[in-house]
Amino acid sequence: MQFKLNPDKAVTLIVDMERLFTEPGSPYKNDAEPLIEPINALTSYSRKMGIPVIHSTYALKNSKEDSGLISNWPEVEQGYYELSSPWTNWDTRLVQESEDFKHTRNRLGAFWGGTLDVLLKELGKEQIILGGVSVNNAISFTAHEAFSRDIPVFVVTETTGPAPFENKDSLDDYLQVIGTWASEVVPLDKVIQRMDTKPVH
Repeated sequence: MQFKLNPDKAVTLIVDMERLFTEPGSPYKNDAEPLIEPINALTSYSRKMGIPVIHSTYALKNSKEDSGLISNWPEVEQGYYELSSPWTNWDTRLVQESEDFKHTRNRLGAFWGGTLDVLLKELGKEQIILGGVSVNNAISFTAHEAFSRDIPVFVVTETTGPAPFENKDSLDDYLQVIGTWASEVVPLDKVIQRMDTKPVH
């Protein structure tokens, strides 16, 4: 799919770059090192262009009450997904600034619970530049939820990847799937060029 990016109407949304999913020493043993520099470049340029940056974390207030269908996962039962756990803290390799927005939800898609809808409305934004982990989970769910709301999503290639239990060699296939109906998949350098182009009114 292809959309027209309007920087005046866009936010940059980074999902689930929390220690549980990004550090090699975490319970999932996933190292998101290849995503760190591209995400920092994307968020830095977004701020430069006046595009709000939102960091969305998948975390539970209470593992027994908020976990839904994953309540029997060992990582959930051991409390790794809880807001009080250090594993749900944002990866320290990523830059967060005071003007950024922090968002928390307890399901894969960032629109779960409606708080992101409210934030976008308050900000007057209606497009999303999207990165984070993983491409088949939070990225895919969020892109499809946005599509059902007629919100264009631009998934930035270098800023996302598979979950630890997924085939990393199939990343292009995964991106092709969500780029068919749910989003536009675009390289980092191209999205930065388009962020720098103000629409003609």
